[in-house]
Amino acid sequence: MTSTSTAPIAKIQKLLALGASANEHEAASATEKAHALLAQFNLSMAEVADTAEPSNIGHATPMTKQGSPWIRTLWQAVSQLNFCDYAASTGNHRTYHYVIGDKVNSASAVQMAEYLTATVQRLANEQARLQDGDAKWKTGFRQGCGERLALRLRNKLAELKSTEQAQQSTGSTLPAIYTGNQEIQDYMADVLNCTTSKKRAPSKTDGAGRMAGRASADSIGIDTQLGNVAPSGYIQ
Repeated sequence: MTSTSTAPIAKIQKLLALGASANEHEAASATEKAHALLAQFNLSMAEVADTAEPSNIGHATPMTKQGSPWIRTLWQAVSQLNFCDYAASTGNHRTYHYVIGDKVNSASAVQMAEYLTATVQRLANEQARLQDGDAKWKTGFRQGCGERLALRLRNKLAELKSTEQAQQSTGSTLPAIYTGNQEIQDYMADVLNCTTSKKRAPSKTDGAGRMAGRASADSIGIDTQLGNVAPSGYIQ
């Protein structure tokens, strides 16, 4: 394994930051180059993040206009993949998200979750036009697509944990994959006063729309993108 001290970590961080560029081609190119360097030097996202300026646990508070359960399910899966935890509140047809972790990981989670949410909405609008704008079909599509994406993200996290365990068994050292950081748990209880609520059952929607949404979800990229600044509204 190549020593992290000789790896171009600063370059990787800059490329990952460019992944947030409004220029779609520039963002895709920068992210591809960053992941190529991560693979070349056998580095994980967490190893790169750990070299950033230390920061205390805090939370980002983005908001989405929709309050559907699939959105919260998707944001939770994204947050956990980025070593964060997640809570939410709803009201006035809006979802208020709380992504709890350090600045770098929170920025990565928010950026990725916003991108995936917007992608689901865009695909639903495009595909619904082919169904004569059927609102029930469109709702089903969003639900199926969002839930399928969340499942893929959870599977990816499980793969990372499995890889970590395999590396540890052979003597290699990798950063611990998030399994419920106690500092984050304490922050959620003491600062945000989070409580566990009963999960609301998804509303009945068009079965064909859900199936179409699940199929479309498999074509959406889920590679994490990491920012080097705190997300808007980040509170320590």
